[in-house]
Amino acid sequence: MTDSALIVHASRHGYSAAIARRVAATLGEHVADVRVHDLGAGADPDPAGASAVVVVASVHIGRHAAAAVDWIVRHRAALDACPTLLLSVTLTAAEDSDAARTVTAGVIAELIEQTGWHPGRAEAVAGAIQWRAYDPVTRLLMRVKLRHRDDVPRDRSRDVEYTDWVALDGVVRDLGRAVAADGSPDGPRPAPYARTP
Repeated sequence: MTDSALIVHASRHGYSAAIARRVAATLGEHVADVRVHDLGAGADPDPAGASAVVVVASVHIGRHAAAAVDWIVRHRAALDACPTLLLSVTLTAAEDSDAARTVTAGVIAELIEQTGWHPGRAEAVAGAIQWRAYDPVTRLLMRVKLRHRDDVPRDRSRDVEYTDWVALDGVVRDLGRAVAADGSPDGPRPAPYARTP
């Protein structure tokens, strides 16, 4: 295990950091050196020379966190030179419907068009409702946005996680095994905007 992996994350309310920590722990099973950086806090790590890069970016109002988008644009050449994984964190991914899958695929496709970066694999990851982290205006907007969903508990004193941690671990282990084996993903790269089953 001599390879290195870089994980960067950006979000508005911090949930992508929890996902990044889980990714780091799982990737650490296969990669010796795993570094995690918070782009939202101003970090700007250079991905050149990394054996793999994972970008964990939250989505708000249909757009990925600006800090992640800007970082991808600055470092696109280095990202194109190694195995990469984009984890697009959005509540829409928690909805099991064709309409939701179309929306998440569209948001990822927009990021690709905006940055010119084609990740080796892109996954929509269900996020969380973070009632305790929201300011009053955001709480109100989220209540309005989520009023049609039956799976949202009415108790707003607790946060609600929708992330499928087992599925996420599987995606990350695929990357870790590929890097540990030969530093490149197995097989052809999937369409970057396609949700991989």
